[in-house]
Amino acid sequence: MKFLIVVSLVCGLVGIHAPLLASKSVSSEKGYPLPILSKHKVASNFQKAKKGFEDRWKKFSKNRKFMPFNPKLSDAEIEKKFDSLKDTRNSLYYENPSEQPLFATTDFERAQDLLTSGFYKAPHLLAFEYNCSHPSFNSSNVIVNGHRFLALEGPQKSAHVRNFLQLLVNYNVKHVIRLTNDMEKGVFKTENYWKDSLQTNKEGPDKLVYKIPEEENNLPYSFNYYAIDHWGDNSGTCPKGLLDFVKRVRKGYNPGDLIAVHCSAGVGRTGTFITAFLLLDDIDRQLKKGIKKEKLKLSIEELVYKLSLQRAYLVGERSQYVTLHRLVSLYLQEV
Repeated sequence: MKFLIVVSLVCGLVGIHAPLLASKSVSSEKGYPLPILSKHKVASNFQKAKKGFEDRWKKFSKNRKFMPFNPKLSDAEIEKKFDSLKDTRNSLYYENPSEQPLFATTDFERAQDLLTSGFYKAPHLLAFEYNCSHPSFNSSNVIVNGHRFLALEGPQKSAHVRNFLQLLVNYNVKHVIRLTNDMEKGVFKTENYWKDSLQTNKEGPDKLVYKIPEEENNLPYSFNYYAIDHWGDNSGTCPKGLLDFVKRVRKGYNPGDLIAVHCSAGVGRTGTFITAFLLLDDIDRQLKKGIKKEKLKLSIEELVYKLSLQRAYLVGERSQYVTLHRLVSLYLQEV
């Protein structure tokens, strides 16, 4: 829990946790693994999502210029830029965003299986049809620059917890990122699936271990587990705290690993984390090529659009957009 202490001192709001233990382990002689998707099937699902995204991105980005990162922008200027970004996103998602009811555009129809099953927090926060991870849970397959994510909501009912955990197993997720607590100021945000399953690790990430309760012979599954407990819904967060958190996740990350990220609805805070992760990766990649810091080509706006074409409202608030700009400035001071 050393990192929890460090981040709390810096920002007073971040707590880090690692993988979960849902039940006692079973010896390999008696146990058997829960069947998961083949590597080929997972790769195929992401390839389909990638193709769908690339088609949409080609159409959207044609003849469009994106704002380069500018550390000199004030908070008010960044917020104004985000308001414009929000309007553009809504015009992509809906035929006429100013009229009710809202009709989805063809490219961004929501997953109808999820709508029918009720496995979601709110209809407008559903995964898109073209890259929905699975009909059993509101999750989107997101891929940018070769990095793969499941962007998903936290389970909203106790009956959803099993679907949530089995989705992680089925996709062979390596890292689980939680960006919300179960309750916030007395308001429910997600089922507390981790309370009896947290296994802390002083030397590295905690572990989340899942075992189907009804199947006594199943072997447990372990995920690297990280959490921020006190990042409020619909808000930004301390840039330094988020920067340190992302750096910790990246330290245990290997290229090709699949990362599952969730908050309550799986959009605002989830998108902010994924954007921060990708920004740090992009900065490091360019620096390794010998590009000087003052010559780096960065566009937070472009990256947020790329994510927003893969799940609605990834990065949902002005304050989250400001957080990302300040985080980049801090990281550029460090490297």
